[in-house]
Amino acid sequence: MIRTTLLALAVFSVPVAAQEIMPQFDPAQSRVEWTLGAVLHTVHGTFKLKRGAIRFDPATGAASGEFVVDATSGESGNGDRDSRMHKNILESRKYPEIVFRPRQVDGKVAPEGASQVLIHGLLEIHGAAHEIAIPTQVRMSGGRMTVTLQFPVPYVKWGMNNPSTLFLRVDEKVDIKIEATASQCVRHASSPPPHESQLLKPTRLAQVVAPLVPSRAPRRRDPRRNGRGSPKPGRRRVLYAGSRDACKIQLPSYPNK
Repeated sequence: MIRTTLLALAVFSVPVAAQEIMPQFDPAQSRVEWTLGAVLHTVHGTFKLKRGAIRFDPATGAASGEFVVDATSGESGNGDRDSRMHKNILESRKYPEIVFRPRQVDGKVAPEGASQVLIHGLLEIHGAAHEIAIPTQVRMSGGRMTVTLQFPVPYVKWGMNNPSTLFLRVDEKVDIKIEATASQCVRHASSPPPHESQLLKPTRLAQVVAPLVPSRAPRRRDPRRNGRGSPKPGRRRVLYAGSRDACKIQLPSYPNK
């Protein structure tokens, strides 16, 4: 019973390397759309995705990477309106990129099919960074990942000019939709196998288990013990935690009586 408890503690005390997901998004298979409401009509436009890559640990939700949108590529099909947008609102010559940097993902991503998650991060636009949480749909299919992010940008509140005039009133926020596809979703271990110093030693295991083990009457001295009272070690047993190439721990094994 004691040996079983020790072995169980040894296995569960070893950290197992989790797998991170590292999609690289293809700008040619991605699109960025924006919608601005107005009194008389709704304006629709697009931007181009310059690049996109994220690194996501499903075990902890920690994320990094960036989605970079080319601010100078914004267009709505009306040259005069687009010129005013770039010159007076986005100031895209001065701030040529819009960047979203994910930091945390809330929710689970299924290995196949659709999942809903919430991505927390920083949105950098017009020279300032803003905390934002974006509802995101993730679709996995045969190793391909497609993400759809939809969120409002309160551009007036964030210091950009309101293009409204006396006769044309527009909303003070613009809705953004990013749909990006990664042709390959790379997975790799998020952390290397633990160093020997990280493993729980047998002596430490005994200290942990000792309070749980009921006391028993002293046993007669075993003639097979050496002069200092310690048992003679026999073969060593190797236990594997997780996959067989993840990490291992060695414990002494004593001869049977």
